[in-house]
Amino acid sequence: MAELTSLRRLYLSNNDLSMFPEGIFDRLTLLGELHMGHNAPIRLPEGIFDELTALEWLLLDDNGLDTLPESIFDELTSLT
Repeated sequence: MAELTSLRRLYLSNNDLSMFPEGIFDRLTLLGELHMGHNAPIRLPEGIFDELTALEWLLLDDNGLDTLPESIFDELTSLT
């Protein structure tokens, strides 16, 4: 995904994913909408959203997440 630097929307929902690797979104600085619902992640790595400064919409529904990374509240300042 590192080559998709102009990507505005990304749908990763309903894939039964069990993890999201660190750095997966590092070059997606223009991403405004991210759907990660209906998966089965064990955890979201700290800093996974570091570069998503333009992100306005984030869906994490039905993932069985117990906690969110602490940094999510500092990093995603454009969420509406």
